[in-house]
Amino acid sequence: MNEWVDVGPVDEFPAGRGRAVDVDGTRVAVFRMPDGWYAIRDACPHSGASLADGKLKGLMVTCFWHGWQFHIGTGKTPDHSNFCARVYGIGVAEGRVRLRPPDEPKPEPKEDDWVKWDDSFLKKPD
Repeated sequence: MNEWVDVGPVDEFPAGRGRAVDVDGTRVAVFRMPDGWYAIRDACPHSGASLADGKLKGLMVTCFWHGWQFHIGTGKTPDHSNFCARVYGIGVAEGRVRLRPPDEPKPEPKEDDWVKWDDSFLKKPD
């Protein structure tokens, strides 16, 4: 699904904080920041904690369960290269916030090369 999904009016999203919304059964963390809007999957790829509830410092959100950090614009973490939070397209039109899931599907792992952890795939260590 690559269509834009309306997730609510702009004024329901607090500035400088995350808010979780549902997009077709998937929780997404929406961040309204001074420089723009960001959206990533609202589940830390490590253990599934809400990233919308994490502590923000700049564009980095820290998972409150184990302290892992993720860039809200890219989904990448500087500490664990095998993990990444899925990033969503986000836009505002007519006072409404709209999200679009990523165009590319999650790669199908080969059983020999990948390990499934919750909803995320991890590359097996060499």
